Amino acid sequence: GIRVLVAEDNEVNQLVLEDHLCSEGAEVTLVENGQAAIDCVLAKGADAFDVVLMDVQMPVMDGHTATRLLCGIAPGLPVIGQTAHALDEERAACLAAGMVDHLAKPIEPEAMVRAILRHRRRAVTA
Repeated sequence: GIRVLVAEDNEVNQLVLEDHLCSEGAEVTLVENGQAAIDCVLAKGADAFDVVLMDVQMPVMDGHTATRLLCGIAPGLPVIGQTAHALDEERAACLAAGMVDHLAKPIEPEAMVRAILRHRRRAVTA
């Protein structure tokens, strides 16, 4: 039941992520770039998602820029970066942009689920 916004420009990666996340019971919304992620959050509201999986390198708007903007419009929404670069410098750049974590591609499904469960926005109890 966790609501995941996935920003990923590669269609094959979109299908793989959607398959893994849906098999775990997540509700998945796919967008193709950082600008589309911003637009989606603005249209649906800051509380529409529990976590964002954000590719770092995308056309139109990259993941670092989109994350900085998301931190301003939805400050409680955790963003987990995903990139083919596993270097410490890339992880540092993701965290500096406001991401809460970094997953190296190819993404290991179990690591992705652990990261989502660790960082998802907690439900508010009445």
